[in-house]
Amino acid sequence: MVSTELRSRNLITNYLLKAEFNFTFDENGVISISDFEGSEDTKDILEKSLFRLNERIKGGKYKIIPAKNNEGKFIKTTIKVPFQYAFVRS
Repeated sequence: MVSTELRSRNLITNYLLKAEFNFTFDENGVISISDFEGSEDTKDILEKSLFRLNERIKGGKYKIIPAKNNEGKFIKTTIKVPFQYAFVRS
């Protein structure tokens, strides 16, 4: 999704994204970002990429099964991610 977003911007140069953030799965498998550390441009790219991914999840193309406890109740799951992505134009 990040590559798709960067291609849609018609970048001429190579691009390096670096960030650290938490992402959370809700009870429907939808993903959100919180506690973002990185540039505003990187945050914008990742949020738009995440929007595309969530649209695919909602449309049934991808399926994320949220964590549940022994009683079958949803467990909010948050994962901290150090993120680095190099986009090389050829």
